Amino acid sequence: MLYTLALERLGVSAAEAWFVGDSPRNDVWGPQQVGLRAAYLPTGHALTGQTPDATLRDLRDVLSLLPRP
Repeated sequence: MLYTLALERLGVSAAEAWFVGDSPRNDVWGPQQVGLRAAYLPTGHALTGQTPDATLRDLRDVLSLLPRP
């Protein structure tokens, strides 16, 4: 699966990463199937039963997902 390949190449576990996107199926449901946390950026694709781990107001909100030092 593409998500696990990307994690392997980056050298991180799914628990250490976020997947951000605007497609409920591809960017919320899909990543969650391999243990990634999913942040949803609503841009016109409505959620249809998916439950993102975070919902962003705009792309700048990605910074709020980063751990604080």
